[in-house]
Amino acid sequence: MLSDPIFTIETGNGRLRADFPSCLALLAGGHLGEFQGLSAHQRPAWLLFLYQTAALALLRSGADTLTEDDAGWRSLTAPERWRGYLEALAPATAWQLVNPDPTQPALLQTPQSPGYTLLATTPDELDVLITSKNHDVKMARATSASDCEWLFALVTLQTTQGYSGRGNFGVARMNGGFSSRPLVERLPDRTLPAQFRHGVRSALAARAKALSVRPSLFTADGIALLWLQKWDSEQALPIIRVDPLVVEICRRVRLVRDAAGQITAIGRASETARLDVPKEVKGNLGDAWTPTKSGDGAALTVGSNGFDYRQISHLLNAADFRLPVAAANTNPWLHLAVLARGQGKTEGYHERWVRLPEGVTEDALGEISERMVQEANGAKQALQRALLNLLQGGPEEIKFDDKRTSTWLAEADGGIDNIFFRHLYERAAAPDAVAAHEAWKAALCALVQGLFDRAVAGGISPPGTRRERAHAIAGSVFASMLWRAGLRPSPTIKSEPEEEFHDDFV
Repeated sequence: MLSDPIFTIETGNGRLRADFPSCLALLAGGHLGEFQGLSAHQRPAWLLFLYQTAALALLRSGADTLTEDDAGWRSLTAPERWRGYLEALAPATAWQLVNPDPTQPALLQTPQSPGYTLLATTPDELDVLITSKNHDVKMARATSASDCEWLFALVTLQTTQGYSGRGNFGVARMNGGFSSRPLVERLPDRTLPAQFRHGVRSALAARAKALSVRPSLFTADGIALLWLQKWDSEQALPIIRVDPLVVEICRRVRLVRDAAGQITAIGRASETARLDVPKEVKGNLGDAWTPTKSGDGAALTVGSNGFDYRQISHLLNAADFRLPVAAANTNPWLHLAVLARGQGKTEGYHERWVRLPEGVTEDALGEISERMVQEANGAKQALQRALLNLLQGGPEEIKFDDKRTSTWLAEADGGIDNIFFRHLYERAAAPDAVAAHEAWKAALCALVQGLFDRAVAGGISPPGTRRERAHAIAGSVFASMLWRAGLRPSPTIKSEPEEEFHDDFV
């Protein structure tokens, strides 16, 4: 890692080969555009590893403060200086991806103890993805993998994995074994160097806050890299022994290289998780990128819906969540990413960039978005009630457990999600708040009206003998519910086609 150019990177001067210190130097100087071979679901784990490792290296080398401007960062851009910072954090042998001496640590690998057996012959076998019957992303594809691909898989496993069966525990920075470790940050722009600079500053700020607010949980001179410690005992390591920025490992894993130069992974199960953390902590270790619930302080768990408009609205609402240090600012880009996990499965990789008005706080955004979610719910309720009347022929009493509207409501949700953040931006930044609100209501009504019109035109067939009744009642119910919800916009406001908006998500 410190001297071999195992990374292929994109820079302003084209594609280059580089070692780890050079990558950090190029990131700090604003010249590294992307890491080649990094899968989408591995990107958050790699970013978090970069943030934490760089911040710890600066701290342990004595450079514990960072300037906000590029000029100050340029004094840190010499690769040999970064190498010195990293060596102040751990000896050079501990930065080897494959250390031939099993009694010594290797990168993210504790010294080997007896009982290790074969785990994986390809990096994607080692990775965190769990696929249903191997149908989604095929496993064991990378049969001619590079060292860098093994590195990315190892980082993802050791720093973001959850519980995956007996003897396979997860990291401490999540609320339960079937949860996930999210990345939530608010950035000045979308470039990788901007993320890196902001991430390192956020890491240092969160560390200082954790030591101040929760002195009984961490120690300032605690363990920074968990892989440097032997893991022979089946007793968990007390959390009080680690630094708030500790780079975790959750599995006993070693990478070994055969005579032909091919890497394989061996490992050994454990009886306990690596870190002993009180249950009442609920994954909240003061992480700079993990939102926490306002009530019990539990770390955010993201489900299969990912970061949809409802989830982000909750995150912006101080009554529901506290944003982490990395997102508690007024930068214009909100970046959210997570590999959602379930019991014995993954719930998808979710990443989203949302443009927010620069200088607007989350309190103001949360207040607006909460009202917008309420209005969206009113629109969906009107559509659901109207569709149920169509399907059931305008009955005296509607059966609300009728699931035949689910596809239509899911389409409505998707449509709302597509327009929500454009209108949130415009409402938060608009000089005329009333006009912006009316424009949102017009767009919302046009969306559900379009779905209702499609249903009436043939998307839904009412019972034959009650067709006219079903259409009449459904139309009346739809209109009246929209009016009662305050959603019919002023007649002077017309809904225009939605323009392209910078809101990207996976």
